[in-house]
Amino acid sequence: MENQITEPNATFTETPSFWQSYKFVFKGLFIGFLILLMLIPSFFVQNLVHERATRKDEVVAEVSKKWGNTQTIYGPLLVIPYMKTVPLADNKTKDIKDFIYYLPESLQVSGDAQAESRHRSIYDVTLYKTNIHINGKYSPNLLANSGVDSQKILWKEAYLQLGLSDIKGLEKQISVNWDNSLKGDFDVINYSSNINDVVADTDDASVANTTKSVSSRSGHSDLSFPIDFDPNKNHDFNIELYAKGSGGLYFTPTGSQTEVTLKSSWKSPSFDGNYLPSNSPDSVNVNGFAANWNIPKASRPYSQVNVGTMPNLDASVFGVQLLQPNDSYAKNERSAKYAILFVTLTFAVFFLMELLQKKSIHFLQYILVGFALILFYVLLLSISEYAGFNMAYFIAALSIILLISLYVGAILHSKKAGASFGFGLAALYGFIFFLIQKEDYTLLYGSIGLFIVLALIMYFTRKLNQEGNKQLALN
Repeated sequence: MENQITEPNATFTETPSFWQSYKFVFKGLFIGFLILLMLIPSFFVQNLVHERATRKDEVVAEVSKKWGNTQTIYGPLLVIPYMKTVPLADNKTKDIKDFIYYLPESLQVSGDAQAESRHRSIYDVTLYKTNIHINGKYSPNLLANSGVDSQKILWKEAYLQLGLSDIKGLEKQISVNWDNSLKGDFDVINYSSNINDVVADTDDASVANTTKSVSSRSGHSDLSFPIDFDPNKNHDFNIELYAKGSGGLYFTPTGSQTEVTLKSSWKSPSFDGNYLPSNSPDSVNVNGFAANWNIPKASRPYSQVNVGTMPNLDASVFGVQLLQPNDSYAKNERSAKYAILFVTLTFAVFFLMELLQKKSIHFLQYILVGFALILFYVLLLSISEYAGFNMAYFIAALSIILLISLYVGAILHSKKAGASFGFGLAALYGFIFFLIQKEDYTLLYGSIGLFIVLALIMYFTRKLNQEGNKQLALN
């Protein structure tokens, strides 16, 4: 009987294929590529938000054009013509009419803007009616500073000038009292004056500057009220006007000391322009707002007396913008900017669950989850146009959370996994909503939130390769 050689027991380990060894690496690279692809639909969403906001602006502009645009009150100014000699070609001269612009020694403005929100299509437009009272005075001391020969000044042609950015918003005839004398008649100033006839024939820089200054006034209408002016007397004036407008109401500080008081029942004002009001924070409340401005002439970029050149009043405009409190497009735009961050975090959690559950998730399923995340922003935009941003965010987020969590639970054959994924999505949506509301602290809270998310991912992945390391040690 032949001796049989018995081999010692041996354990044979099958060498894993290249794909099996690096499949998670390849899948991670694919997920990164897929995240970059998700940038394309996220850009489309941002463009869609911009298009809808532009459409709203068009509707607001259409309504404002018929009712009255944003109103800016320029002046008043006292305008006195004088004769000026300018050089022409061939050593000739010509007398033309130029103007001296006097600003009031004191100016007090008070107004009450009764605002309301009108509905047009699916949009709200802020409209208002306002009653403005303007009081001021001129003194002889101010008029002596022009430096113009009094013999050339046409005192009888003096007029009071008041500018309004949208004259069709006037509701009533403007009432002007000059020294207790009513001056109701006015003309719209035509700036194509005889000064333009001589510009081509002269090198006088002051003439060119005058022409430039009057041409820059085309953005609004200037009204002239003829007055009886005596250069040796004090003059008081009182102006009352009723106007309609939309969006905002603005003023110019033409007085040596300008005092403006404005109140309104509108609860969402935004004070802007070159000067902010001096009122306390509690002046804006549930009943509206009351604002006060006190502006000295030292803070303006023009003087009280302007010879030959109209002061650029646009350089010192101030006032208030009446905002729509439920304007959701800015929040939609901010939320859309977080789309790629949201997709990245969701895919990271999705991939992490695949590793922990030890179940393979198909590439197509990643793509479908990605499109569901992008669809959230389309739902948010469309619903917010009807129900407001906060309600729209809740509805859209709840819909996407239910959709994806049920889908993940079916993929992994685990209701617990689906519920856990849904809870994670809810936390992410809540975090993004918090960032949108805290616009000024977005960077701080966002960086802290990302740190916490990274720490959680590192915690749950700490044991991913322990079995592989044990097997490697045995081999």
